[in-house]
Amino acid sequence: MNFSYASLDPVPVTKPGPHCAKELRTHQGIPGIERLESGRIFAVWYTGGKSECRENYVAMSISDDNGTTWSDTVAVVDPPHPDVRAFDSTCWISPNGKFYWFWSQGCGGADGAGEIFDGIGGVWFSILENPDDDPDQFHFTLPRRISNGIMMNKPTVLSDGTWAFPCSVWTGPYRKHESLNAVQGAMMVVSEDQGETFYLRGRIDMSNVDGGPVFDEHMFTELCDGRILCSIRV
Repeated sequence: MNFSYASLDPVPVTKPGPHCAKELRTHQGIPGIERLESGRIFAVWYTGGKSECRENYVAMSISDDNGTTWSDTVAVVDPPHPDVRAFDSTCWISPNGKFYWFWSQGCGGADGAGEIFDGIGGVWFSILENPDDDPDQFHFTLPRRISNGIMMNKPTVLSDGTWAFPCSVWTGPYRKHESLNAVQGAMMVVSEDQGETFYLRGRIDMSNVDGGPVFDEHMFTELCDGRILCSIRV
């Protein structure tokens, strides 16, 4: 795997190019779904290459007939740097009605090399400002990076209005980008101002799990007594 600080650069959402044609997609993973009040459904996933590799990009499709038929890809996040991949995508409608598209960026190896995570990753988002419009008119904001790691599950809105994001820096046996000293574990990254700012509230250290952690993929549920349940795939 070739490490590059280009993984820390924003990658704007664009329309798909010829290399994103449906017939060229031989691999896909980690889907997400969201539905507007109008009934429009959004599906997001990542594809590109034949496996988890540096050729990966994230894609978006829509359905206006309750999922019976789907558009071709209407938008992608496709990092231009040859060693940077986009992956682990999800979408979410916040309490203030904004449509968020989240994904992760990081360095990846060649197809079949098994080098899928550089030890940092990075959770990014862009807001789709007009999700009910024709896809040709979609307008996405400039992406923002909110945390190290990955986030494939949706945020949880706590009873006090805090947004809790399940971002994770895997503690599995992956090559690490030591120069940035990313703290590992299943994290709770929060926003108390409706997505204006983000900070790390806490994390669960998975390094002592019997058998060793692998993915550290998690989500939050607030219980009736105010405690937070964290469900983790290890």
